[in-house]
Amino acid sequence: PTFGTFEGFHYVVGLPTATMPTTGSASFALRGFTNPTGSDGSIAPGALGSGALTADFLRGGVTIFLNPMFGTWGYNVNMIGSIAQGTALMAGGGTANETGGALPPSSYGCCGCSASFQGAFYGTGASHAGIAYQINATTGASVSGVAVFQK
Repeated sequence: PTFGTFEGFHYVVGLPTATMPTTGSASFALRGFTNPTGSDGSIAPGALGSGALTADFLRGGVTIFLNPMFGTWGYNVNMIGSIAQGTALMAGGGTANETGGALPPSSYGCCGCSASFQGAFYGTGASHAGIAYQINATTGASVSGVAVFQK
């Protein structure tokens, strides 16, 4: 595909954890990300201001917080999901709300936008996690990116 100046394609590559933990929980800190981009190419790529992931291996659940920023505006994203039983894969969704001092372009404004993610755990003992996420504005525009976390 051909991408414009403000567009991108986001993905995570790695070998999923072969044997997932089945007890306990773990907190993961943000270690890397792609610059989030808008779906219509009208906004310059942003940055992931902060992010965190918590995994409950016993119950098979995850919670994720992300803060993609585009200059002085962005989103607070809160998502929950599940770890697919017997695999290192995870998926889920939640909401995103505007944050920051300036209003976003009208196509990206929202109050309670939907958000979703898909990802996996990587490394020995699920030492790392990677997700691809998408924020869907009520206008049909979306923001996407990837984030990588480490215990």
